[in-house]
Amino acid sequence: MKTIYKNLKTGRQLVFAAIIALTASTASFAQVDEIKKLAGYVDLGDLTSSYGEPKVEINLGPSMLGFASALIGEDDPEARALMNGLLSVRLRIYDIEGTADAAITQIQQTSKQLLADNWEQVIKVKEDQEDVRVFLKMVNSEIKGMTVLVAGDDDQAVFINIIGTIKPADLGKLTEALDLDIDLP
Repeated sequence: MKTIYKNLKTGRQLVFAAIIALTASTASFAQVDEIKKLAGYVDLGDLTSSYGEPKVEINLGPSMLGFASALIGEDDPEARALMNGLLSVRLRIYDIEGTADAAITQIQQTSKQLLADNWEQVIKVKEDQEDVRVFLKMVNSEIKGMTVLVAGDDDQAVFINIIGTIKPADLGKLTEALDLDIDLP
């Protein structure tokens, strides 16, 4: 009898865990769909066929950014206020193993799309096999998104999309708060 009770208890826990996982994944899919509708959203493309899975992939939606903001706590009120204005942070870093061709092609295609969607290109650096571009999405004189596209001689391609209200004076604080080390030439 104890074995049956234990199995039933374990079974209930598994069902409960499955329901929570399903609910969380459904909420996550709903969040992704909502994020795609925001002014600062950019499709970063997929370079998996060229370079394999990203070395680093971060996808933070509003709930995870709220959690991160709470973790920052009162130690850094400026960073916390900055995080509160964000709706999504997406980052992909690929190892490009000496050949940046596919990454540079992706940067060129994404850049064309961003310009067609009225993003402002604020930085463009093209040297040898290096391509760096930074775009801002302006809506009613406010920055609602930032996209950073980098490929080159460091054997990495970096694609970043930040969605939310960003004050121009806070751009440096934003990259620091999110621990995004963007070394621009």
